[in-house]
Amino acid sequence: MSFTVPGKANKSQSPLWLKPFVQIPGLVNLTLRRLQYHLGLMLLALLGIILAVALVSDASFFSQAVDQVILNQELADFSQTTGRPPFSTNVYVFPSSDSPITLEDAEKVSHQIAQIVAPHETHSEGQERKT
Repeated sequence: MSFTVPGKANKSQSPLWLKPFVQIPGLVNLTLRRLQYHLGLMLLALLGIILAVALVSDASFFSQAVDQVILNQELADFSQTTGRPPFSTNVYVFPSSDSPITLEDAEKVSHQIAQIVAPHETHSEGQERKT
């Protein structure tokens, strides 16, 4: 099914729905000529696109860098408080259904953990710390 334009001869015209696709080469030609004559504007538009993409993608890098700085500060504060490297403190309590931890045992363990993690003073060589 094809449509004809009134007043024109019917010379193997393409269907009307193909007309936009036939005009694409002309649009590309027009675009390239405008870019050629307005080179400065083209470069500025390209720079704007590059900056927009850079700003959008760098937001995640910036937030990761801020998270890393905060983590390093918190680990440094923890090391200064405890006098130990950041990940050197391990605490394990293994209650089970056969031997559950009682409230008194939990309290004892919490005091022991508090003594281990709390800031400590340097001791002389003869003195050892009780844990």
